[in-house]
Amino acid sequence: GVTEPLGARVVYLGNEIGAQLRYSGGRVRRVDGGECNMAAGACPPATPREYRDMLANLTAALRGVDPSAKLVASNAAPNISSWDGSGSYDMGRREMEEWLKPPWGYMQSTAVREALFAHSYHLYIRQPDAWDPASMTSLAKAAARVAMPALHYHRRRLDTVGRAKSAKISLDEWGVGPPWRVRSFGAPHAMFATAFLLQLLRHAKPLRLASANFFEPVNEGAIWTGPWDAGLTPLGEALALLSVHQGQRLLPLSGSDPDDMSGRGGDVEAVATVARGGASVLFTLANLDAASAHTRAASLPLAEASRHASPSVVLLSSTVLRATGVDPVSSGWLGAVGRFHVGRAVLSANCLGARDGEAAEAEARHTGRGGSGELILRCSQQSTLRLEAQLPPYSVTQVHISIKHDKE
Repeated sequence: GVTEPLGARVVYLGNEIGAQLRYSGGRVRRVDGGECNMAAGACPPATPREYRDMLANLTAALRGVDPSAKLVASNAAPNISSWDGSGSYDMGRREMEEWLKPPWGYMQSTAVREALFAHSYHLYIRQPDAWDPASMTSLAKAAARVAMPALHYHRRRLDTVGRAKSAKISLDEWGVGPPWRVRSFGAPHAMFATAFLLQLLRHAKPLRLASANFFEPVNEGAIWTGPWDAGLTPLGEALALLSVHQGQRLLPLSGSDPDDMSGRGGDVEAVATVARGGASVLFTLANLDAASAHTRAASLPLAEASRHASPSVVLLSSTVLRATGVDPVSSGWLGAVGRFHVGRAVLSANCLGARDGEAAEAEARHTGRGGSGELILRCSQQSTLRLEAQLPPYSVTQVHISIKHDKE
């Protein structure tokens, strides 16, 4: 057995407590005074009142042993959307109300409210019955249209009904399908995940998000396994590409489509982050449109990315995950739910001077074919890097921008 402490700092106090059947046998007395007669089959899920009393006992006992433990209250249900075009979450919202509001909501106890670090939330988007360019596009755009409004609604209810403005949201399950019913994970699942994570990069702070954990990577989305080998699905490839944004600082963007740059649910999602030392920038664009290519331009002020005053050499390299198996122009046919082809982006870039109308100091273009795939420009520290990328249908383009200075 394990003889040393495992160092667990976060403790989840139940899982989908309002939806899961409980106990394995015998006659069990419930916390709220009722009884579960197992001869009837199973003990039903906890009621809001019962969970309130559970939490009072659990939080007191755990904080008594370890006052620094981070305690996370259970979510009530998995929150699976409908697939009627609306992505309705009404059932989940009504259910959550009962767990927050008086008289039995667990957040009505001051001691419980103050003991909790975060509140668990699960969010699943139901996939369409059939894949075509329209349904693929709609699913990817559901990140902004359905998932983010659901999260912000939960945040508002925690703040108001639950009086828990200091508590975080632990988004410890999310996905498409739901995942346990999906037979094959392909480009549509990857594009939703990409759009959703790019949205979360922008909204993590106002949501007070503690975590965003995909459910579940192995054999249900990101990693396939065989008897002797394993590999990444398209969703896994997208997660690996996006993971590099972790720990970086969000950069302001301006571009050719305001909806893309502000995250208001256009055809393209775009996010840029800068490394802690300011030596590199990651710019990710996701074309959520399965039927059409798009060209997008964005401007990145170099002064935001680097504190150096000396002239800079800017090197740009790129990776594109482009969905294959779909041919919307000639047939609308989708093969194998879409896979990704890995390539380089078609890019052009120039450095604009600090003053309006000042001539560009450098300009470069890459066609996405041949060569090293790297663009090199020389820019002043006060200039703005203007980048234009051609985005194939249903693709993720990531541009790595490395900034080197004369004194380095």
